[in-house]
Amino acid sequence: MNKDYKTRNKIIFGVEEPEGGDCIHFEDLNLDQLDQLIDQDFIDMEECQNLSPTTEDFFEFMKKYPGTTAHGYAISHTRDDYCVTLEGLSYSGKVTTEMLKDFVHLCRLADEFDINDKLYSWWD
Repeated sequence: MNKDYKTRNKIIFGVEEPEGGDCIHFEDLNLDQLDQLIDQDFIDMEECQNLSPTTEDFFEFMKKYPGTTAHGYAISHTRDDYCVTLEGLSYSGKVTTEMLKDFVHLCRLADEFDINDKLYSWWD
């Protein structure tokens, strides 16, 4: 795991030293940001939040459906469990039948699951 937390934070939050303590939540992580985290070894492809799909599963969905964003948290470099973890996906826009089917298949077991106003999933 890449320990260059300043670069990691810049990718996720846009700043090297974000406020928020040792566990900082983020939203709207786009495909380009996730790709950078993966390429620079800031996130484990097999990582998952409890019973959520893996980072790889979320990444594949985001590649297939541009405009989808991820949300999750980043653990500080000062902790032994330093990491980035994705907790779910969000999408606002035109949803095709195929996208809805794939989203339901991937995210139906989420603790929070919405397909009405937008696509949203979150695992606790």
